[in-house]
Amino acid sequence: MSSLGGNNLIKEIVIESIERDVFSSKKIVILFFQVNEWNLCSETELILTEIAEKYKKNVDIYKIDFRKYRELAKEFQIVSLPTLIYFYKGIEKRRTTGSQTKQQIEMNITTIK
Repeated sequence: MSSLGGNNLIKEIVIESIERDVFSSKKIVILFFQVNEWNLCSETELILTEIAEKYKKNVDIYKIDFRKYRELAKEFQIVSLPTLIYFYKGIEKRRTTGSQTKQQIEMNITTIK
């Protein structure tokens, strides 16, 4: 599992551990579907890095390269990038696509029950 910026806060997805990391987690988990070369995805990644630091005790964020994991993207019905899927206790609670502000993402995190 590699990280972004050397901080281990946003993790690359590992398909073999998705059941444990996403569906069995007691934390809020955000799956971040993206493509590295797109500016909008890069901007979202910067915001998510800040959020990952602030909420590291309660939130895990996994980066998923849309091109590398096409089957997983298809399974999650990803049709637009970037897409953020919020899970809590293994259940999808919310999904957003496109540009999101830090405040919008934080609101999504803090209002999940």
